Amino acid sequence: LLIDWLIPDFHIGSGGHTTIFRIIHHLEKMGHRSKIWICDKTHFKSVRLARNTIRTHFFPLRADVGILDKSLSATLEGDCIFSTSFETCYYSRALYSNKPRFYLVQDYEPSFFPVGSKYFLAQETYDFGFHCITAGKWLFQKVGSVGGDCLGYFDLAVDHALFFPPICSSNPEVPVIAVYSRAGTERRLSEMVIHGLNVLAGREMPFKVLFFGAKNIPVTPMFEYEVLGVLKPRELAKLYRNSTIGCV
Repeated sequence: LLIDWLIPDFHIGSGGHTTIFRIIHHLEKMGHRSKIWICDKTHFKSVRLARNTIRTHFFPLRADVGILDKSLSATLEGDCIFSTSFETCYYSRALYSNKPRFYLVQDYEPSFFPVGSKYFLAQETYDFGFHCITAGKWLFQKVGSVGGDCLGYFDLAVDHALFFPPICSSNPEVPVIAVYSRAGTERRLSEMVIHGLNVLAGREMPFKVLFFGAKNIPVTPMFEYEVLGVLKPRELAKLYRNSTIGCV
């Protein structure tokens, strides 16, 4: 098969895009081909740079990359079309094509937003009639309950060659807490986590926090901390093994 993938623009470290590119990687191993379309526009200076970023920081895909702008002038020649976010569903629906349309649903996207335009635009996509494949059983049931045509779901992946328990557990004198903080997406509750840890520090509970996920944190911590930024999988696995608690 040749599969057209419609994706939003991406940055290094994006979990949702990692899953998309991983699926494409495994499909390529099975002999299928893919074309990746970034919808609207990209912050990369060229599609060549975008493709090289995918190959360097995600998976060594053979897939080409293109831009599907609002003119919808690009020609999609695949056997089917996969949307991967609520915005890309609108691009798919606007394309003139008799090819089957699928929707890779990784989150219940209406909950990404306050009740407003984007909330309802995201909710409406489950009524488009696209065949939905969801990340996990809970999402399969949730999307089905609001009208989505759910074909099945997949379990989220973990690479046990990278992520495994420490061989010898250590008990540091001061507990180390690994905290995922990515304030650019409000649903990560980054501010709330830090406020809660500040309360804990105010009770004279000793601990050290290692933040990961972004270069900046949104609230001033009242405790010992380091900001590690976006980590590669091996670095993240090592962080978890060397931490007392992980908090996401």
